[in-house]
Amino acid sequence: MNLPLLVLRGITKSFPGVAANDHVDLEIYNSQVHALLGENGAGKSTLVKILYGFYRADSGEIRLNGQPVQIRSPHDARRFRIGMVFQDFVQIPALSVAENIALFQPNLPAILDKARMIRRIKEVSERYGLQVDPYAPIWRLSIGERQKVEVLKLLLADAQILILDEPTRSLAPHEVEALFQVFANLRRDGYAVVFITHKLKEVLACADRITVMRRGQVAGTLAGSEATESGLVSLMFGIAVTESPHRRRETLPEGRQPLLELRGVRTRAEGEAAGLHEINLTVFPGEIVGVAGVSGNGQKELGDVVLGLKRCSRGAKYLWGQDATRWPVAQVRGDLFTLSDRNSLSKNNGVAPGVVRP
Repeated sequence: MNLPLLVLRGITKSFPGVAANDHVDLEIYNSQVHALLGENGAGKSTLVKILYGFYRADSGEIRLNGQPVQIRSPHDARRFRIGMVFQDFVQIPALSVAENIALFQPNLPAILDKARMIRRIKEVSERYGLQVDPYAPIWRLSIGERQKVEVLKLLLADAQILILDEPTRSLAPHEVEALFQVFANLRRDGYAVVFITHKLKEVLACADRITVMRRGQVAGTLAGSEATESGLVSLMFGIAVTESPHRRRETLPEGRQPLLELRGVRTRAEGEAAGLHEINLTVFPGEIVGVAGVSGNGQKELGDVVLGLKRCSRGAKYLWGQDATRWPVAQVRGDLFTLSDRNSLSKNNGVAPGVVRP
């Protein structure tokens, strides 16, 4: 019988006016990805911060390999081979990847053997799909690359239990897929991965076991192969979920005039703000247009151009067929609402004006 690597029993933690964890039990096994699922405020992060020594439990017990342990600080957790990647990374932007990883290692020598450290980084990176340039300064890296650095820190510090708090929060879809492949590689080599999230599809895609928390308590634990989206929602919110009938989208009338058009729009990059390059966009009344992308890739700038907060350096913007490229914000807002009120019912068979939601 496979015994759990780590066991939490009766973990309780309260803050003034809030019972964050109420007699929580949790078992973590080697070679498994264990998802800790729940809505915001369910107590997930508090529980793993107790496990990592960031908080101390008011009561309860932690056992590692069957033996009771006291985890009073992150130093104790690392000594027990427990590592955690927080939502906000602890990194020094001016230093390189290798230097940031080296600073996290136990028993760091007074003189760092940088060549040896870089060799180890490359070996571990290639094995687990965590490729990142060890010479690159942290400030140049994307969010996904910086997250890889955090995982490499833990692996090179010999962590066996890896906790990741909302790791997909700022990742693009392809980066999420790459992270789940990293999880699979770690599971293959016997690591235990604890993955905190509130996203059902991600849990179903990668978890071997799922523990659902609700209002500081464990609502249920089940195998990933047995889980369904409706069942997890029921556990998360304590209500029965029934499948709603599929609704067909109504066909919008033909021959409509666009509400908004962007033709070859460009803007200049300013500071950390991205510039737009040859943006073509058409939005018709009655449409909801989604603009997707990782933060910092121009979604905000696109919205600013539509509202008139940012000027086009090239290209043109049209509202209801009128050239609005140089309109000030007040005119954009005033004319847009005036035109939509006047024309939406007469031109679009009662369909409401379009909406752009970045």
